Amino acid sequence: MIIFGPRSYADEVATRLASEEVFLQDPDDMPVGFAYENPQTLVLPGNLPVAPARHENQVTSVHVAVPDTSSGLLDSRGSAVDFENLLNTFACHRDLVQATTDLHILTELLDHQREALAFIMQQESGSKLKSRGLWELQEITHHHDNTDVYQHTITGAKSISATETTGGIIADEMGLGKTLTMLSAITESLNRAFAYAKFVTNVDPSGRGIIAAKCTLVIVPSTLLIGSWFDEVDRHIASGTLNCYKFHGPSRQIGLFQLLQYDVIFTTYGTVASDFLRNRSLLHEIHWYRVVLDEAHVIRNASTKQFKAIQSLRSHIRWSLTGTPIQNTLNDLASLTSFLKVPLLEEATQFKRYITAPIESMTGNTSTGYQNLQKLLHSICLRRTKDILPTAQYTDLERSLDLDPDEREDYTRIERVCREALIRAVSGHDVGKAHQTVLNTLLRLRLYCNHGKKYGQASDSLASECEDPEEVLSLLEQSGITSCAYCDCDVTAIMTPENNEEALLTTCRKLICAECVAQWRSDFLRHNICPVCQSAHSMDTVVAEKIPEEPFEPYPSKIRALCQDIQANKEDGKCIVFSYWRRSLDVVGALLKEQNITYVRVDGSLPSAKRRSVLDQFQKQEDVSVLLMTLGTGAVGLNNLSVAHRLHLLEPQWNPSVESQAIGRVVRLGQTRPVTVIRYIMKRTVEEHVRRIQLRKHNLASQGFAQTRQETRLSNLNRLREILGPD
Repeated sequence: MIIFGPRSYADEVATRLASEEVFLQDPDDMPVGFAYENPQTLVLPGNLPVAPARHENQVTSVHVAVPDTSSGLLDSRGSAVDFENLLNTFACHRDLVQATTDLHILTELLDHQREALAFIMQQESGSKLKSRGLWELQEITHHHDNTDVYQHTITGAKSISATETTGGIIADEMGLGKTLTMLSAITESLNRAFAYAKFVTNVDPSGRGIIAAKCTLVIVPSTLLIGSWFDEVDRHIASGTLNCYKFHGPSRQIGLFQLLQYDVIFTTYGTVASDFLRNRSLLHEIHWYRVVLDEAHVIRNASTKQFKAIQSLRSHIRWSLTGTPIQNTLNDLASLTSFLKVPLLEEATQFKRYITAPIESMTGNTSTGYQNLQKLLHSICLRRTKDILPTAQYTDLERSLDLDPDEREDYTRIERVCREALIRAVSGHDVGKAHQTVLNTLLRLRLYCNHGKKYGQASDSLASECEDPEEVLSLLEQSGITSCAYCDCDVTAIMTPENNEEALLTTCRKLICAECVAQWRSDFLRHNICPVCQSAHSMDTVVAEKIPEEPFEPYPSKIRALCQDIQANKEDGKCIVFSYWRRSLDVVGALLKEQNITYVRVDGSLPSAKRRSVLDQFQKQEDVSVLLMTLGTGAVGLNNLSVAHRLHLLEPQWNPSVESQAIGRVVRLGQTRPVTVIRYIMKRTVEEHVRRIQLRKHNLASQGFAQTRQETRLSNLNRLREILGPD
C-alpha cells in the first residue's frame, strides 16, 4: 500500500500512525511522477534515510541505509554527525500517557511534564512498555526447567531474568521544567521510598551491613543551584511534604542516622568527589533510594576522579537530567549509560563494541550501530525540545560593528605581533612556547575588541604571558582544561578577596575547586612540593583582585553601540548583558552609570548568598532594567531569569554551548514575551572568525589545544591561520 496526500498533512499522519505503533517503510518501487517523502524517516549523515526500528504492526522488514563513515563519524560533507538530530528522533516517545499528580504538588503540571512524570513512574516501577524494554521473551528457546528465556536486543545475550534499568535520562531541552517534574516524582514516591528503606536495611549488632535510605540524593554543579532547587520546593510543593537538607561545607558534619531522616539531600559534584578522594564520604556509606544528577553532562568524562566518585554511589534508582547527553562524542552517552548501570552496557568496552564501534565502522555494520543506539535511547531516554513551548522561538540579531580609525591602528599592531608569533611557531623549533604565545595574543585580540584603546595602551608586551587570573582562566577555557586538578569538576570562576567559594588558581596555573583547596594545601605542606605539578614553587595563589573604578574614556566602539541599544529599548522591559570577562562588565557599567541607567551585576566575585539578593532585585524592582553577568556564573545554575526578554552577548565564545546555556536561562517556561538575542561582532577582527567557527559547529576548545604532542600543536597552529585570516 502506498499513501498519497498533501505534504501539509505529513506531520499529523506521522504522529497518529506512530501513536498506534505503525511505521511507514520505503516502497520497493517508487511511484513515477510523484515526489516521495516519508515523514517518519530520520535523515542520518550523508542525507540517507533510516527507517524506524521494527514494531509488531510493521508491514515490511526494516531497511537501514548505511551512511558513508570512511572518515570516522562524519557525514558526506565531512561534518560531525548531528547527534542532536539523532537524539530528538531516537528518544522521542509518542506512547506516553499523562500521569495524575500528587495532591501535595501545588502547581499544575503542563501536559509534557505529566508525560515525563509518567515516563519516570514507568521506569522506576518496572512497568515500562514492552516496546521500550531491552529484553525480548524468546518464544522457542526455553531453559531446561521450562522457565522463560529472554534475549538482550542489543548484545544478543540470553538470560532467565529480564532486568531493566530503574531510572534513565530526562534529556528535555533547558527550560522545559525538568526540576519540577523530578520533584513531582519524588513527592509521588515517598511511601515507596519509605518501604525500600525499611525492607532493604540489614545491619548486624556491630553496625555492619546494608544501610538503606528513603532519601533521594540530588547532585548539582554549584551551591547556587542547590538554592534554586530549594526555591522550587518552596514554590511548588506543599509545606512540610519534603524534608530537605543541604549537604555542603560545614553542614557535612552530620551523623549518619540523622541524615537518614530527610527525604531529599542536596549536594554538589565537588563535595561528592572531594569526600570520596579523602576516604571520608558519608554519602558512600548509604544505599540511596534514588540518585539524581542535575546537569548530568558534568560526568561525561569517564576517566575522571569525579566520575568514579559519582559512579561509586549505591542506589536503587538513578536519573540523569541534562539537555545535552551527547555534547561532543558518543563517549558522553557511554558515561551516562555506565552511571545508570544499563544491563550489559554498563562497561565502556561493551558500549563501544555494540554502539560506538559499529557506527564508526568502515564496513557494513554502521546500520547495526544506529539501530542499537536507537534501542538504547528509546529504552532509557526521554527528549523534548523547546518547540513545544509557545515562546520557544527567539529572534537572533547580529550587530556587525566597525573599529574606529584609532582602534583599527591599535588592533593591527596587536595582530601583527600575532602573525609573527604564528610564523615562528610553524617554522621554529620551540613549538610549545610559540604555540602558547599565539594563544596569548589571540586572547589579547579578543579583549581589545571589548576594551578598545585603553587596553591597547596597557598591552606593551603583547607576546608575554597573561598574568591576570581571569585572562588565565580564559586561556584554560580556550584549551578545554577548566577543571579541578584534584576532582575534575568544572571550574567557571576564580576566587577573589570577596568570594572564596570559587576555584583557586595555583602559581603553576592549575585550578583547584573550593571543595579541594584544603586537601591541596595539606598535601603541599606534607610533601613541601606542589602535589599537582610536583615542583617546589610557592604555595601562594593567584587571586583575581578587584579592579578599581576609573574613567574609561574614550569608550570602545562596541560598548558605545551596546549602551545605545540598551538606551533605545529601556522602556520595553529588562535585559541581560553577558560577557566572559569582569573587566568588560566594568566598562559597560561605567557607561551605563554615566547615562543614568540603573543596573545590577553578578560575577564570580559575588558570594552565592549575595547573588540571590541581587537577582531578587533584578526580578522585583521595576527601576532595575539591566543585569550585567559573566557567562561563568550566568550559564550555570541560574533558572529564574525569564523576567528579561532581551539578551546581549558582548562577544562570541570558543564554545558555543556556553552561549546556548545562557540563552536557555531566558528562553524557558515562565517566559511570557518574545525574546531577542543580540550578538556583537567587530568587523575584520578575530571575532568574525570565532563566529564563523561557531556556525560551522567547530569548537576549538575540544580540538586538542591542551595536548602536548608536537604534531598536534603544529596542526592546531595551522588551523589558527584561518582564524587570523589573510595578511
